[in-house]
Amino acid sequence: MRFTSLANPADNVSFQEALANGLPKDPGSLYVPEFIPQLSSDVVEQLIGADPVEIGKTMLRPFVAEEIPEADLHDIVSKAVTFPTPLVNVGDKKVLELSHGPTMAFKDVAARYMGSLMRYYNGKTGRESMVLVATSGDTGDSMAEGLADMEGVELVVAYPKGRVSQFQQERLRRAPDNVHTVEVDGTFNDCVKFITAAFADPELREGLNLTSANSTNIGRLLPQTTYYASMYSQLKGEPARKVIPSGNLGNLSAGVLADAMGVSLGPFLAANNSNDVLTRYLDTGYYTPTETIPTIANAMDVNDPRNKPRLDWLFGGDMKRMRAVIQAVRVNDNEIIDTIREVHSETGYVLDPHTAVAWRASEVVDSDGDLIDVIVSTASRIKFAEEIFHATGIEVDDSAALTEVRKRRERYTEINHVEDFLDFLRTVKSPVGSL
Repeated sequence: MRFTSLANPADNVSFQEALANGLPKDPGSLYVPEFIPQLSSDVVEQLIGADPVEIGKTMLRPFVAEEIPEADLHDIVSKAVTFPTPLVNVGDKKVLELSHGPTMAFKDVAARYMGSLMRYYNGKTGRESMVLVATSGDTGDSMAEGLADMEGVELVVAYPKGRVSQFQQERLRRAPDNVHTVEVDGTFNDCVKFITAAFADPELREGLNLTSANSTNIGRLLPQTTYYASMYSQLKGEPARKVIPSGNLGNLSAGVLADAMGVSLGPFLAANNSNDVLTRYLDTGYYTPTETIPTIANAMDVNDPRNKPRLDWLFGGDMKRMRAVIQAVRVNDNEIIDTIREVHSETGYVLDPHTAVAWRASEVVDSDGDLIDVIVSTASRIKFAEEIFHATGIEVDDSAALTEVRKRRERYTEINHVEDFLDFLRTVKSPVGSL
């Protein structure tokens, strides 16, 4: 299996190279597999009741089998899969809880896979690198834990000042020693511009062996297909509509990819917060990013999702095909808050704001036929305890988690200009290595 740049098919690389490069050299481009592998009906059937390691191997094997021997793949996946992703009943819906990892966010799943893959390849090649990530709240924290104290790897995380939860800020500012946190007085898109500028600088890109840890990296995207294989396993193949809180569109793209591989349960409902560029795109056929709107579901505050070109690619650029598989809807802050209150009152279950976006979307957009809705829960309520209390009066105990976080010293750097960010990267220790 090879991986090609969407902007330049001649840029055709191995999985190892795609993982290490992070992004193609063409500005704004992304790597995609040269074809979508098809799992046989027997293989898909074997997912039912399978253990998480087998699920992970099943979904990754078609992409890496020619590069990674089976025994090594087993070891990589075993080191990545260290916590459950249970499907639980809440009211009349099912909730896939992806927040049982070390940072209590769904991105822990893919972050641990990416960390395990990088350790494998770096151990074979001796490569040393600098990993860059822009975060709207969860990605940076998850990658910090996934790459914590990895020899030869420095991680630089850029997050928007005042646009993450209090708990997220505590974690981002108290990261492991090989993680360097940058606070940007701007939006998530401003953080993305910093990262993009670094990759556009040949001296920095080659001299520091830059790679990306956002879901734009194929090493983050492919492991996200395991969410949907796990859902399939636990549902025993029962048809369902997958309701996904959608920001940068990595989660949705991975779900569509899993579906295209043959792990198909039913259609998708993409739930936007007030940053509703996908909803408007599906409604009108025109892609028109607007200014980012701060919301209580801050990790979804993305107005120009980087994975949108991959989503288009998955449907061959055919909007009619996309609309046949995906619906999208916008949910505002008042609706999010009302949903948290209502679900807690009716079931005792406390939704985090992002999961609440998906729950409300499920309520307002009818599914076809008798399909059950599965809400993809992307974060723990603990990460938003203060915000939930201020908005709803519902108390969530985050004291134990905060005490654990505060055992680390606070370290971060405020940077507000691209050139200052590029200069900062030059000061971060990251010896040059090679593939």
